Amino acid sequence: MKTSTIQDYINSRIEESNFLNEPSKRWLEEYSSKDTVYSHSNRFEQFLKAINKTDVELVEEYKETQNKDEYARKYGKEVLKYYHNYIKQGYSSNTARSVTSSIRAFFTSQTISVKIKRRSIRKIRRASNQHMFTQAELKKLFFVADVRDKAILSTAVSLGYASKDFLGLKRKFIESLVEKAEKTETQFISFEYSRGKTNEPAFSFLTPEAVTSLRAWLDINDKESQWLWHNHTSVNHITNRALNDVIQKLAERANITLTGKVSFHLLRKFLMSSAVESGFNTLEADYLIGHSLPISESTYLLTLNKSITEKLPGLYKRITLTGYTNGTKNGKIEELEETVKAQEVIIKGFLDAMTKYMKSEISKEETAKEIEMVKALKNGTKEYDLLMKEEAERRKKEGNENKEQ
Repeated sequence: MKTSTIQDYINSRIEESNFLNEPSKRWLEEYSSKDTVYSHSNRFEQFLKAINKTDVELVEEYKETQNKDEYARKYGKEVLKYYHNYIKQGYSSNTARSVTSSIRAFFTSQTISVKIKRRSIRKIRRASNQHMFTQAELKKLFFVADVRDKAILSTAVSLGYASKDFLGLKRKFIESLVEKAEKTETQFISFEYSRGKTNEPAFSFLTPEAVTSLRAWLDINDKESQWLWHNHTSVNHITNRALNDVIQKLAERANITLTGKVSFHLLRKFLMSSAVESGFNTLEADYLIGHSLPISESTYLLTLNKSITEKLPGLYKRITLTGYTNGTKNGKIEELEETVKAQEVIIKGFLDAMTKYMKSEISKEETAKEIEMVKALKNGTKEYDLLMKEEAERRKKEGNENKEQ
């Protein structure tokens, strides 16, 4: 017996689609998980769009055809073609296989199992060939990252979102959270987020370095784009492949010795394992990641919110990306390298300011201001962030005065 929540969800998916009808409804009612219903229905709907047919047309064709074996081979070829198209788009063989598994499940349920030549679709690769990041390694990645990549890495580690939800983040929404964190000086700004079309709730929060990194990114990126992670056109967000490339390139730049493949999804796994190690129970960890919960009562979610909030300081110790604190010889070397890099930034900033002054590009007062900013770097990020904020407010005020004139 299906719960009304899942049944209502299935009905809504059928109603909103031009391709899914009664056959899909019967098929989806075989599943008891909303996540499964969502993934199956979405994958199958995209396949129907690709072949320009509805589920009703597939079923009617099956009923009318005399040669059922021919039907099974015909749509086996269509499924295989769709699989190869996914591979061409840069998706992993595991992802492509999962997509085709959903499509094949419909045929098996409502018509006949499609026939595909053996070994045409690669077997699922076990996750054992994936690299598992440690906190020390992620700290190195954060250290070598530029402004955008620092924001991506710290936000991904904080939220633990799947790539689709992460890419779908809107600039205005995140900016409002950053502003709230800055105004209230809250260490962990938390909020509830609904995952994609499943609407599964997730307890989400931003770490201090995520807030700082996001502010830096928001200040320099295109304010006209609705997307937080927009591409060069500002119209669309970056792709899943681009996210994977970010992590891969940071790992290379940080000279991480990899034991397997690297992908954006590993950051989600890192948060999940860190939560468990921090004392989160299964329900709390699932709520943090956005997995399906066996409960939906708002009163119980409030209890979960409270228990997770109390455990955030312990979790943060395991996922913070700032500094090197392992205490080993390598750790000491890394601390020295970090200090050297910081000194290089200070020296470069001082020389740049003096060069501009000598070339008469800036006034004496502006030169003094830039040197003050450079000195702040030496005293720590808090002082530097404060001066950066004051400078931004000053320039904004000057801009408003120029408009009035």
